[in-house]
Amino acid sequence: MSNREEDHNDTPAHQVKLVPLSRSIIKPLFFLFTFLIIVSTYITYNYLINKTEVQFYDQLLEYIVQRGKRESELFKLTRDDLLRFKNEFLFQYTTNPKSDFTDWFKSHLEIHNDGTFRSLPQYFDGVWTKKGTFEQGIGIVMAPGIEKTMEIQRRMGISYDLLLKYGPAWRSRFTNLWFVAPEKVSLTYWPEIPWSLNISAEHNWEDEEWFYNTNKKNDPQRDIVWTGIYFDSPANHWMISAALPIDIAGQQIGTVGTDIQSDDLFNRTNRTNCTLSDSLIASYSIILGQDGRIIVHPHKMAEIIKDHNAKFSVESAQDKQLLSIFNKVKSTPSFPAIIDNIGNDEFIAVTKIEGPNWYLISVYSKSIFKEKIAKNAYFMIAMGFGSLLTALFMIYMVVHKKVAQPLGLLTETINDFDAITEARSELTGNLSNIEMLQSRSDEVGLLVRAFIEKANRLKIVYQDIEKAKEHLEEKVASRTQSLIKAKETAEAANQSKSEFLANMSHELRTPLNVILGFSRLMERDPSVTPEQLENLKLIRRSGDHLLVLINDVLDMSKIESGRIAFNPETFDLVYLLEGIETMFKQRASDKNLNFSLEKQVEVPQYVITDRGKLRQILFNLLGNAINYTHHGDIILKISKMDKPLNLDFLDKQTLNINKETQVRFEITDTGIGISQKDIGIIFNQFIQVDQKAVSKSGTGLGLTICQSFVQIMGGCLNVESKENKGSTFWFDLPIQVPDPDNIVKSESPNRPIALAPGQPQYRILIIEDHEESRIVLSKLLEIVGFNVLAVDDGESGIGAISTFQPDLVLMDIRLPVMDGLTATKIIKSTETGKDIPIIALTAHAFKRERLKILAAGCDNLICKPYDEAELFAMFVSHLGVKFVYEKKPLKKKISPIITGKPLSLTALAQLPQELTEELQAAAIELNYNRSIDCIGQIRLLDSSLADMLEGLASTFRFEEILSELDKGKKL
Repeated sequence: MSNREEDHNDTPAHQVKLVPLSRSIIKPLFFLFTFLIIVSTYITYNYLINKTEVQFYDQLLEYIVQRGKRESELFKLTRDDLLRFKNEFLFQYTTNPKSDFTDWFKSHLEIHNDGTFRSLPQYFDGVWTKKGTFEQGIGIVMAPGIEKTMEIQRRMGISYDLLLKYGPAWRSRFTNLWFVAPEKVSLTYWPEIPWSLNISAEHNWEDEEWFYNTNKKNDPQRDIVWTGIYFDSPANHWMISAALPIDIAGQQIGTVGTDIQSDDLFNRTNRTNCTLSDSLIASYSIILGQDGRIIVHPHKMAEIIKDHNAKFSVESAQDKQLLSIFNKVKSTPSFPAIIDNIGNDEFIAVTKIEGPNWYLISVYSKSIFKEKIAKNAYFMIAMGFGSLLTALFMIYMVVHKKVAQPLGLLTETINDFDAITEARSELTGNLSNIEMLQSRSDEVGLLVRAFIEKANRLKIVYQDIEKAKEHLEEKVASRTQSLIKAKETAEAANQSKSEFLANMSHELRTPLNVILGFSRLMERDPSVTPEQLENLKLIRRSGDHLLVLINDVLDMSKIESGRIAFNPETFDLVYLLEGIETMFKQRASDKNLNFSLEKQVEVPQYVITDRGKLRQILFNLLGNAINYTHHGDIILKISKMDKPLNLDFLDKQTLNINKETQVRFEITDTGIGISQKDIGIIFNQFIQVDQKAVSKSGTGLGLTICQSFVQIMGGCLNVESKENKGSTFWFDLPIQVPDPDNIVKSESPNRPIALAPGQPQYRILIIEDHEESRIVLSKLLEIVGFNVLAVDDGESGIGAISTFQPDLVLMDIRLPVMDGLTATKIIKSTETGKDIPIIALTAHAFKRERLKILAAGCDNLICKPYDEAELFAMFVSHLGVKFVYEKKPLKKKISPIITGKPLSLTALAQLPQELTEELQAAAIELNYNRSIDCIGQIRLLDSSLADMLEGLASTFRFEEILSELDKGKKL
């Protein structure tokens, strides 16, 4: 057997376990989206619970206020009517000269066997008098042994006339109307029930609550008194009575009153057509006296009636829940009020009924709205998981069919391939098995074509080697050349691998551009709620994290293929550092870490270097510092170094360099540190040490890329570390300071929201075959105010040049029918299109491709996912467009309310009246956007006060704004 056959059949002792590509993609996506669904559902559930509880609380408070007023109307009306009766009785009594009512007495009453005088039955049923009046429904009774004095008869006659006058008129309001003299004489208007005819002669008047409560001892104020619920035996009803004493010269001569049947009050209080009770099945209302006496209770009335206990109270009921409610009500300082009974998970709405001063209590279970919200939450989770499984299944099928299966076939062919084997179709290593994949136009097809080409070359090489065996010594030189070619072939295959990774990165960045673009578009929508805005930011942060992973892979492919380039540009170093400080200070704060930025004054503000690489280096190093630090500090130091510079690799004339310097960037943390044995390997690819110390994972490429980028920028990345003490990473970069005259400063750090007035209607042509990318770019430009036309291929774009006459063209490079470079050359060759700026859109642009794009006639290019600031800067640069920028500052300050710093009432009092009125109106409307606009005007007068107000508005604490404005007005 030959040596080659032995090598081919050699089997490694330990083989790496194969994990399918489709599974490795689906598994992390499943856990990531599952986490997002659960977190978003949990946040939404708690938000809805809190919001609904607040709304329910406010609605309940308004309801109990209105309910209290409505229920008090009956008692206020009773008071007014009885006062009217009393006043007219006193007027008749003191002014009417008639004193002899003997005839009237004889015509209306007769003596009974029990010694009582009672009204004739026909008068209760109704009779026509000689005067032509109809008298009905009044029953009269005089207890046995009462002397029929002229005074008694006069009071009875006057009250009889008034009962006939007011009784029928007030029937729609009250059950009856009655007058009782202290001498145990009673007149009652009650057509349905002959109370005075049914009362027993032995009836004990002194035991009646309405009787003894009106004497001077029990009612010194001589005001209307209300009884509790009691059983009226003559009427055979449970009643509640209102009684008003009538005095002449300090002497009680009578009592006027009316009754309410307990059933009427119960039905009125617990009726089901009340505003809030229409759909609330877990609620009920009760009325309690201030002494705990039960007036109305939906579950206790039967017990009261059964025991005939008119004094039935909360303590008598022996109901712990009822006793707890009463104790909470008694301890409430003011009414109306809403009591949050946390123990029973319910709201207790309570107010006082004017007149008797009873407690009107409505009890509402929180389960009313919690159950509905819980059902919605379950539905959200079910829909989320259903959508997740569907999406993952589709991704799995696409990846499995389009990527995993072809790669598996290609791998199998590579493993079984033998360059010296005769071409036989039954061998799995035969290249004919993968020839069908050559027709694919994607990266897989490219890789297959490259492999087949290299395999065929390899076959030729091996054939030459076999022929050279016979003449080994003569063919040494020829064999050496063949080995060199074989080495070049292997290197080409490795190069193809890097190109494949780069092209795969392109395919991933295109949909990621759509995701990030639409999330930014939705953030611009003024109708987006703060909760939705946080969800959009979560999506964008996840997309940014995915972009970092993609960029790591792409950067490594660039580094391996030698295509990474140094791209210097002029930018504001201070602005870059402040943005980094804002981002990582928040991340550090989330872990209770202290983050600080220390910059020497000598460090220039505007510099020339590769901004993108510097930003990525700092992001990777600071991200590692936060991940591996659990307590203490993280410090980013920037200082100027006095060292000789080597800047031979820069074109100083092209960059308009004014002077040169060297700046040190140093990141120090108090984290877990790095052991000495690991320091030597941390810059290797895919190396991650101390994985158990952190909960996050990455590609293991961060430090490798940082080292490569630092070296490309002219420096070297160094590290010092001690275990459990912390680490320090630093690098010195040669930095160029541009000529001040050549610095172009940004007009505003905020994003554009519209075109400035007085400008032409700019027409923008978008040539992009990816539909989602086309939509998101069109919407972004239309929101700002551009006139946009979008087409999906190069030929359509060329046709639109003459019809649409755009001011600027955004040209995708990869297009069907005609690619972007060809279309650009044609447009630039025409008289109409030669002066139109063309900005190339590309998902991956190496240096050689950048030169190729610019050579085709493009005026500039933007890489996907593109940055909004970079995109709008192109319009400013090539068209001179002027924008209206967002008013809110780019970097928000910490809310003063969160930090506990109070508002200055003096500063509020000194604001112009129109500003305070505008802010008050916005706060009453709970209008966030209107409040922020008003606070922006206040900022021009007092920035500190504006910061505090913005903190309140940002957390929707409008009631505190209103409270502080009221206090300020009183100064």
